[in-house]
Amino acid sequence: MSQYYYLVATLPFLQYETEEFISSDEFLERCAEQCTASDVAVLNSVRYVPEHAETSPIAVLNTWYMFERGLRNALARLRGASLSEDVEKYLRIADNGGDGTHVGGVEELARNALAETSPLRGEQALQRARWDMLDNLEAGHHFDLEKLIVYLLKLRVLERNRKFNREDGMRVFEETYDKITDSFFDEDSDD
Repeated sequence: MSQYYYLVATLPFLQYETEEFISSDEFLERCAEQCTASDVAVLNSVRYVPEHAETSPIAVLNTWYMFERGLRNALARLRGASLSEDVEKYLRIADNGGDGTHVGGVEELARNALAETSPLRGEQALQRARWDMLDNLEAGHHFDLEKLIVYLLKLRVLERNRKFNREDGMRVFEETYDKITDSFFDEDSDD
């Protein structure tokens, strides 16, 4: 297994609160220059959200996929139960039949996120749980492919976090509000 001492040593340190960081695309470009072709192929295939039944032979990535799948399944079940809706058709089940809800206490994480006072706070709780899971997955990996996989996933968490800001939220709210009021007034003018 390849060791990437120089590459890892040159990467900026990431914390959950980090506001300035390299993009995941820039990270993948650096990896393309310094990693083996097979490791670059693995990194390019890493998904933040796994495909329906996606698994991986790489333990760190497979655990991430099970965790994320389980978290999404737990959220779907809880939301479905509150709406008296059958959600089985929406669940993501792995090839081995598992739904991932046994990994990392995802049912409790989902329950806590849904109990938050706002959707934004709930999403922030989920993002923090994802980060904590990645911290756990990183343990024992310092200069190997698994370290790079976790780093890439952390960048994707930070990129997603960056999308949650007041200005964008207000812009989306105003656009939605305008569409609703426009359609309401358009219906009134037909009378």
